[in-house]
Amino acid sequence: SNNAATSARASQRASEESRRAHERAMVRERAAAQERAARIQLEANQLEQDRQRKHVETENLRAREHKKQLEELELRKRQKQKEIDAQEQKHQEDLKQMWIDAKEEDRKIKIK
Repeated sequence: SNNAATSARASQRASEESRRAHERAMVRERAAAQERAARIQLEANQLEQDRQRKHVETENLRAREHKKQLEELELRKRQKQKEIDAQEQKHQEDLKQMWIDAKEEDRKIKIK
């Protein structure tokens, strides 16, 4: 009977040890799973930050390109305006010269 009680206690102790070992294993597994989830979340956050940074860089590049195109357009517009102004000035000078020539012609006719 004493032997049976000792055997039962030993069996109960082994069962307790097994249960605790199982609980510790479950705790370790849960901790490892949480660690993996945290790592995955961190990676996802970094990927999202990279995506946003690339988006901003792309937008900035587009904006710079657009600004450059506008500046080039503005430059061409100013050059064209200079050409037009120069032609207008030449036209005015030609008209003035024609007017002077016509006056001179009138004066010569009147003298004759």
